[in-house]
Amino acid sequence: RWNFTYLMLEAALKHQKTFEELEMQDKKYIEELEKVKGVPTFGDWKFVRGIFPFLKLFYDATMCISGSSYVTSNMYMFEAFGIGIKIKQMCASKDVIISMMVENMKKKYEKYWSNPDRLNMLLLIALVLHPRYKLKFMHWLINQSFDGVVTSNLKDKVESSIRLLFEEYDSMKKSDDPYGYNQFFKSTGSHKSELSKYLEEALEESQGVLDFLNWWKLNLGRFPILSNMARDLLAIPVSTMASESAFSTEGRVLDAYRSSLTPQMVEALIFMQDWLKGTLPPLSLNEIEDFVELEKFEQGNNFF
Repeated sequence: RWNFTYLMLEAALKHQKTFEELEMQDKKYIEELEKVKGVPTFGDWKFVRGIFPFLKLFYDATMCISGSSYVTSNMYMFEAFGIGIKIKQMCASKDVIISMMVENMKKKYEKYWSNPDRLNMLLLIALVLHPRYKLKFMHWLINQSFDGVVTSNLKDKVESSIRLLFEEYDSMKKSDDPYGYNQFFKSTGSHKSELSKYLEEALEESQGVLDFLNWWKLNLGRFPILSNMARDLLAIPVSTMASESAFSTEGRVLDAYRSSLTPQMVEALIFMQDWLKGTLPPLSLNEIEDFVELEKFEQGNNFF
């Protein structure tokens, strides 16, 4: 549960001095923690502060791409490539523990992202359709993320994919030219591709917040075909549910109306849910828990 680990470390860092005061004044505090791994040391706090910014990247990226009330398809590759670049940088950390940890993360990352053939071209095109990034930023990201021949091949693949997609959308517009007059404009060179115009224009300023959906709405007259592409691609949600719904079941078991359930009962509920779904082999009640004793305990601690 790394996301909750991040939130707990964030709260703990704010109260570091409180922990230090407890260590000096409260013997019970020391006795309880020594039953596990002991009180936090100076080295523990130093390690947490070193890894905290790195964990924050993952937390912020998860919050960004798992939203359901805003566009996410244009930010997915932005976050995925950004994490990969940061992992490469952190591998050179002087802290041996951090560098070893990041090396393991790098192996996991490369398992999914080292092969450019597995990348979803539509998500890369969605990033190109952001007026602050376009192909210039995409090329820079590829240079930072890959090496050698792979770099040039991926650049060519992104460019060819977006041009093929544009031609597909352009072919749908032929009914707007029933007399075939566009052939004249193309032959004289006065009919320049919308895609070429868009890619050749300067990037939008990086200062402040840019409502790029509104940007495409305002530029519909200049880029009617690209606007249709943006409308379709940006409407693709990266995730249809929040991260907590995808990775956590406890919130659906232990909620505000069941807050007095004991840990044993919560565990039993989750276990039985998995058992009913057939994800675990059936076990006898004695193998699961002593439910007679558990029932007595529950009755003695029932607050309702």
